[in-house]
Amino acid sequence: AEDGGGGGSIVVMTVKRTLFVCDSASGAVRKFPHALPLTAVAVHPTDPYVITGDAEGKIRFWYCLDASAADVDAASVTTTTQHWHAHAVTCAAFTPDGAYLLSGGQEGVLVVWQLATGTKTFLPRLGAPLRSIGCAGSQAWYAVGLSSNAVSFVNALSSRVAFVYRGLELAAHPASERVLAGGIVADPRTGAVAVNGAPSGGALQLYDAIRDRHVVALQVAPRNFVSGPDVTPPPPVRVYCVAFSADGTSVATVDRCDDEMLDTLSLKMWDWVPEAGRYVLNTRVDSPHKTTVSALRYHPTLPVIVSASHDRTFKVWERQQRDKGPTMAESQQPRSRAAKRKARANAAAAAMSAAVKDTAWGCRSVGFYRDFPLHDAAFSADGSLLAVACAHILTLWAPMTTTLLRTLAHPGPTEPVRHCAFAGASEYLVAATDTQLYVWDMLSCTVWWSYKANVRALAVDKFASTALPACFAVSVRVDRDGKAGAAAAKRRKSKARAGDSGTHVLLFTPASSTPLHVFEVGGGDGTSALEFVPSAGDAALAVGDEGDSDDEADDVATSSAVAKAMAGTA
Repeated sequence: AEDGGGGGSIVVMTVKRTLFVCDSASGAVRKFPHALPLTAVAVHPTDPYVITGDAEGKIRFWYCLDASAADVDAASVTTTTQHWHAHAVTCAAFTPDGAYLLSGGQEGVLVVWQLATGTKTFLPRLGAPLRSIGCAGSQAWYAVGLSSNAVSFVNALSSRVAFVYRGLELAAHPASERVLAGGIVADPRTGAVAVNGAPSGGALQLYDAIRDRHVVALQVAPRNFVSGPDVTPPPPVRVYCVAFSADGTSVATVDRCDDEMLDTLSLKMWDWVPEAGRYVLNTRVDSPHKTTVSALRYHPTLPVIVSASHDRTFKVWERQQRDKGPTMAESQQPRSRAAKRKARANAAAAAMSAAVKDTAWGCRSVGFYRDFPLHDAAFSADGSLLAVACAHILTLWAPMTTTLLRTLAHPGPTEPVRHCAFAGASEYLVAATDTQLYVWDMLSCTVWWSYKANVRALAVDKFASTALPACFAVSVRVDRDGKAGAAAAKRRKSKARAGDSGTHVLLFTPASSTPLHVFEVGGGDGTSALEFVPSAGDAALAVGDEGDSDDEADDVATSSAVAKAMAGTA
């Protein structure tokens, strides 16, 4: 911070429990010790004093910048203290005219101090701890930086949040907490990708990875913000599965409370309501399965959802229309602004109510195969086939009758099938075990080709032009010597050294085992999720990383390069 009143010659800073005042012209440095760690500092724009915030939430005023205090001993400097924050003051700033002090902390509350009278006003429920505060030169706006990687713009006159600019929320957390439990799922309606929000917030964020902007947030399991290190937070809730309908107007989620005492599993179906500009809960099913849901898939043409679980069953959920009740005649059009706002709010409420009341979801059928655990499931492009990975066997079902049609057993070692997906509208089915990637020809029910690799994630392009061949991508762990199979996996367990291995994303067409393109992602624990997203009529590939990587949790690894590779020109 700089002292505007002194011609910009005074610089102040805090280090641990000490306030430093530096005269940049003379080079003199004065130290002012404090009993507690200092967490924020600001210089008054016109008067010769500094304020600091400490770890206990106290704000201290240090009158140490005027010429008369230059020779005063540090212990004798005049100070005063104000206290409102219950936890550490993380940021503070004066307005340009010096009449107000703005402060924030772990409580998620912006406090506006009127210095002349000592009056305080509050803007609560900002949703996350405050990290920084800025004030416009006109003093009409405040910009508040939040720990959720968002900036709230506050109208100083009305003391209300006018709009919020959001970044990728997961990127604001340490690398060890960036868990893509729900993977990366593309929204067909907006082209954004749905990723987990805060590690314990029970929310989804729809983020446009191409344009690098926030689209909408879905509070799957709403939580009240609890602040402070001395407050026991509620058990974390994470979203583990997400599935969108073909048009993106409906989405299904599975969330779970990770607590030994409250281990609850919920399947929820949501509808997009344009009038309200958000998703509205339609149906909630508690404990849809006895244990972890391993896959959640939406039928490509019908309002049908399939959930597969490690409890050795899969369930087919169907949406049923209810009879609509009588509608009321439209009232006279409102004329005043207040009446129009009320009418719009009523229309949005009516639309949300209709979305909930006119439809409901229920379990249509339950299937299982030899009491095997289920790892993944996939619909064919026309929805006529349902593939379910049952341990080491791929099973093919008629989804609407739950009739078993065929079983496919992989040659070679008996390993569980971790991933499976139909390659677009082609006759190929892609499956991956711990050490092998297989492509099945559904016309002959034989393995078309295989590829030895430790596959971490699998994605099929659902947005490519019909003029391009069906395309899919896999994330593979590769040793620096180029090996990617079981032997390499064993070496990684015995030699867990940085730089020994890396992650590559391989782009294939199902007709050939030769990759069209190879993208090197980097080291660390590797890519945990892949998804194709629409990009200028073709497709781009979104890549999700977890673990010790310092990169953002969600990034676009390819853009035009993917389209070129799919067209066979790269």
